[in-house]
Order: sequence, then structure tokens, then C-alpha cells
Amino acid sequence: MKTILILGGTQMLGRDLVETLRGNLNYDITLANRGITNPSIFPELKCLKIDRNSTESCLKLSENIYDYVFDFSCYNLRQFENTSSLVSCTNYVYISTLGVFDVSHENHSNDNTPHGRYLNYCIDKKNVEAYISRTEFPYKIFTVRPCVIYGENDYTQRFEQRDGQYYWKNTNVKADEETNCIHVSIVTQKLIEILENQTPENTRKEIINIGKIPNAIISNQ
Repeated sequence: MKTILILGGTQMLGRDLVETLRGNLNYDITLANRGITNPSIFPELKCLKIDRNSTESCLKLSENIYDYVFDFSCYNLRQFENTSSLVSCTNYVYISTLGVFDVSHENHSNDNTPHGRYLNYCIDKKNVEAYISRTEFPYKIFTVRPCVIYGENDYTQRFEQRDGQYYWKNTNVKADEETNCIHVSIVTQKLIEILENQTPENTRKEIINIGKIPNAIISNQ
């Protein structure tokens, strides 16, 4: 049996992974979150109540050893440092975004429009990725970068469903591969592949992109 710690797990992508794995006797799942968002959806699972902005609160993450940690709830470097330095595991899966290619480190904190909030989100993810790149960890770490995710339990209100198809809200633009969007279930399957596939021990860090990377980015790498 594999022991799994889910950081977050009550919103869209994390929730989809938990719903897919729950009931499978091969996995022993523990959730770790603030207990605020959808606190009653998985009453049968163990749950640690933590605040990732508090190092003291995160200390309880070190009380057990996990085979896999899936990090869905990290939004800034402080939260990642508090968790990554305290958790005991063999594999750590950090959920980033392909949007890291969309931004520089310019500060957009004064822009409270949806575009500005998106850019700040991507900048924070990029800062965490930079920290991962320069830091040695006692476990293997995966950085998973999905493109824009759509599907069930989407709290972002970016999409609407019509006739069985998802569209960008208030438009006729479909959410699909052509617009660099992906259904939540496909991302979940990628995460399960990480969980089930053996990876070389000598590879301590791995980046997995899910979606299209701009050609200019590829040519510069």
C-alpha cells in the first residue's frame, strides 16, 4: 500500500485526484489543508488541519512518512518552504503551471484585474520553480506544469458548458487543445501515471509539461 499526502485536495484538480483514488485499497490517503474549503466532502479520509503560512502549523507534516506528496495548494514561496522543509516523503509532486512561460518577474501586485491576478499567480509559481531548481531535497521532486484546466468543480468561473462542450465564458471559443486547454481528468491521469510508474532513482528532479509550449520558448532552451 502506498501512503499519499494530498496538500489541498478539496478544489478542482486535487479533488478530482482524490475522487479517483478514494476507495482503492492500494492507497492510504491523508489530506492536509485549512479545513475551510469544502471541508465535508471526504469525511472518511484522514485530515491534518494546517496553515501553510505558519511553520509551526506545518510541523505536524513531519509526524509520518509518505510515499507520495501531491501539492495542490501552494501559492507562494513561503508556503512551499514551510512544507518542503518539514514533510517526510519519497516523492514530492508540485503542481505548477505552463503559465510560468507567460511572465517575467515584473510585479503586478497593483493590478487587481483578472489578468493581473493571473500574472501574479504565475510569478509566484515561477519563484517556487526557481527555488526547486537551486535546492537539494532528500526526496525526488516532480514539477508538473498543466496548461489551462477546465471541467467539473471549476471554481475560477472562466468557462461555461453548453451542449456537452466547454467554452471560455461569454464566448464561442471552445476549451480544447487548440486553445491550450485540457480537461481535469486528463491531468489527473498524468498524476496517476507518476504515482504508478517507477522512475530512475538517479533522476532527482523532473519537469512534466502538459500542453503546448510556445515555439520561441522551445528554441531558446
